[in-house]
Amino acid sequence: MTPTHPKRQLEPVDIPLMFPPIEGDVEAADGGIGKLHVTRPLVVYVTYPFAAPVGTTFQLIWERSSPVGYYLVRDGDPPRSRFPITVPIDVIREGLTQGVYCKIIPDNEAPQQTPPLRLRINLERPGGKAPEPTDNGHGGLVFELEEQVRLEGVDEKKAKVGVDVICRKWENMGPYDVITLVWGSQKLERRVQPNEVGRDIQVTVTPEMISAAGDSDILPVAMTVTGNTGNLPDENALWSVVSYVEVHANSQRLEQPWVHHPQTESEINLAAIGNDAVRIGFYLTSEDARRYTHVHFYWIGTQEEGGSVPHSEMRELAGAMAYYFEVPNGLVAAIARGRAIAYYVLDSQDGSSVRSNYRHLSVVGEIRQWLPPTVEGEAGGEIDPDLPEIRIRIPVQPGWQSFESLELILLASDVGGTIEHRVGVTLGETPPDEDHLTVAIDGDDLRRFKGRLTDVFYSASKSGETPRDSLRRTLRIGELQPDMPAPIVKDEQDGVLHLDDVSPFGTPIEAPFSDVQFGDWITLCIKGVHSVNLPKQVIIPGVAVLFEVLPQDLEPNRGEDTSLYYTLKRGNLPERYSLTTPLHIV
Repeated sequence: MTPTHPKRQLEPVDIPLMFPPIEGDVEAADGGIGKLHVTRPLVVYVTYPFAAPVGTTFQLIWERSSPVGYYLVRDGDPPRSRFPITVPIDVIREGLTQGVYCKIIPDNEAPQQTPPLRLRINLERPGGKAPEPTDNGHGGLVFELEEQVRLEGVDEKKAKVGVDVICRKWENMGPYDVITLVWGSQKLERRVQPNEVGRDIQVTVTPEMISAAGDSDILPVAMTVTGNTGNLPDENALWSVVSYVEVHANSQRLEQPWVHHPQTESEINLAAIGNDAVRIGFYLTSEDARRYTHVHFYWIGTQEEGGSVPHSEMRELAGAMAYYFEVPNGLVAAIARGRAIAYYVLDSQDGSSVRSNYRHLSVVGEIRQWLPPTVEGEAGGEIDPDLPEIRIRIPVQPGWQSFESLELILLASDVGGTIEHRVGVTLGETPPDEDHLTVAIDGDDLRRFKGRLTDVFYSASKSGETPRDSLRRTLRIGELQPDMPAPIVKDEQDGVLHLDDVSPFGTPIEAPFSDVQFGDWITLCIKGVHSVNLPKQVIIPGVAVLFEVLPQDLEPNRGEDTSLYYTLKRGNLPERYSLTTPLHIV
């Protein structure tokens, strides 16, 4: 007897960057799908911790009876337990999706199914399209400070009771949107409840936040909103217009540092500094030098979307004098349209320390896209698939040290079958004279992409943040050779074949590929509880092959889901595969 895997032992479909479930969600969604998921075809993954022999088919169901994407295990595929499937963009529609799951049709075993996912899909950006001009922020995201704070700032008395802020309702406001208010270096978040949609929301900057942010003549205050599926506001203005507040709450901290180059109080323009580093300075007195032994300088850069790009440096104190620290240009450019805080901490031999107030800075300029990899041996966007090895060069990017991992990715995504190859790249200290990293791809891995358009790119990630991808380089791996069209079952209706209506002489199933030659072998493969392979040799060149499949070959699969495909074998050439046809037999 053929062994079967226990039912429901599988994990749900893994959707990269799926917005996590929301505590207390009355609709009980397992996660959210947002704007990020429809910028290009979405690749999801199915974990299958069992052997998957050739012919095993993965069928992705997205709230409809028929599959929307497939993965067919082919001869020569490397062993894997995680299978990629491409989701067509047009099936991702607004609303609550009740059933996203994968059917697995093994060879000679009962079909398996992953647990279904219930997904909230929202493709609208909070605040809608930002009104022009957007240079200073999103005019559709509006907050109001207390009048006293707006006119007079925050003194010691006000700092002890906190500051109320009114966040005005915004376009595309939805339940469980998250307001993020930044008060200098501090951040608070407030989730919108279903009964608050369409209303203004009040949040409070607590005394603890005011104390932690410290004093400043121009402390920046701004807000943004993250939608209930992770959508951010208009990419041209992710944050509101910034308000500046004077805060003098009797902080016991040291004076904030100044910006020596470029000379500015609060704004660094990338165009103005060119390739220069940013130079930060501060003055230490003889009393400071007597009490403390070391100084730590900190630059905490934050990208517009929230990613952190930090930099720090430590020195021994050398007496009363001005101290200057440089922030490399690449680290500043990495937070274009973002913000930074600069400060310093003095440490003593007895373990005590004191820190300065923050210098708050915004970085103005265009975000620099990471350049795509280059491929040695590429000619006109094409690579010979039969090379024993190819070498791919990844341009070194500033700020890589702030990430935890880097991957080089080759991806040929298609609804009918997705091919993916990932290589982890070690992130370490890159020598100053090195402008790229080189990764070798073995010829066997390259040949899996033969005949396909393939994207080559790299992606850096760290926990809690959205991975950052480079631009993509698209290559033709040899002459383009799409998969053969899926078999056609003449007697099926809406994906169902009724065996009682099948002639005793068989049901016609066509392999609709006519570019065949005399002597080719076409094999029709029916995979399910009872799998059968039906080979047939081509007698008439240029004519698609028709199979008459007898009822006895189908009867063992009655009441089951099956997967049909065919292969083409021509001489010593590699075997070719067709797309798959799902068929339920009753």
